Amino acid sequence: MDTWNSDILSSLYTPLLGNNPLRVLRLEPGARSSPIICQLISTHLDATDNVFIATSYTWGSLEDPQQIQCNGCTMTVQRNAFDLLTDLRLPGQSRTIWIDAICINQGDLSERSEQVQMMHMIFIGVPKVS
Repeated sequence: MDTWNSDILSSLYTPLLGNNPLRVLRLEPGARSSPIICQLISTHLDATDNVFIATSYTWGSLEDPQQIQCNGCTMTVQRNAFDLLTDLRLPGQSRTIWIDAICINQGDLSERSEQVQMMHMIFIGVPKVS
């Protein structure tokens, strides 16, 4: 993400405002071998319509980066995150997840710190952790 220009970053990572804000990732349906297409959506942890899967995984090596399409922009993610998205994507319907590597703006130290402090609430407040 270091090579992204500020226009792409600002379209992906709009400021998080309000009480317990976070972003979730809506995975569009697709076959296992098709490109990953998704949307980052800003919401609040206590929103009554929040239904998402919180994911827990190990960040992987930077040696085999993969590309996804997020909000119309090409985003490079680590292989582990790509594999997780591939495994969680459904063929016939969208699925909403929370994955720290994508949902948190990793280039914004203040946001990253605030979101890390909310992680326990994210994991205990959702119906399913994968």
